[in-house]
Amino acid sequence: MEKAFGYLAVKFNATWALIFLWLGLLSPGALGQTIPSVPPDIVDQCLACHGPMGKPDDTSIPIIGGQHADYLANALRAYQNGLRTGESAEIMSNFLRTLQLDETSIKELANFFSSLRPRR
Repeated sequence: MEKAFGYLAVKFNATWALIFLWLGLLSPGALGQTIPSVPPDIVDQCLACHGPMGKPDDTSIPIIGGQHADYLANALRAYQNGLRTGESAEIMSNFLRTLQLDETSIKELANFFSSLRPRR
């Protein structure tokens, strides 16, 4: 129950932070991290599998929180272009192809997840 509550708290905070940023009521610096301008539902979809702060409970899913931004951006591009292989490559490739993220969105997502510091 605590883990589910933790995810909901992160999801709620990230979503509301993006809404407040969009309304101009909060600056990214106030949160100590850069909030991507990609839609909050995309960030929520990433968090749904990769867990709160980018660290999933399922050890078969990669930790993306705190990874280097360049690594994450390259991985997103490779998945989107169908160039990455592995256990979850098909899932990620299909997911990213439907999103059709542009280069700016890829960099923003990579920077956002890079800025997260999950407890290890």
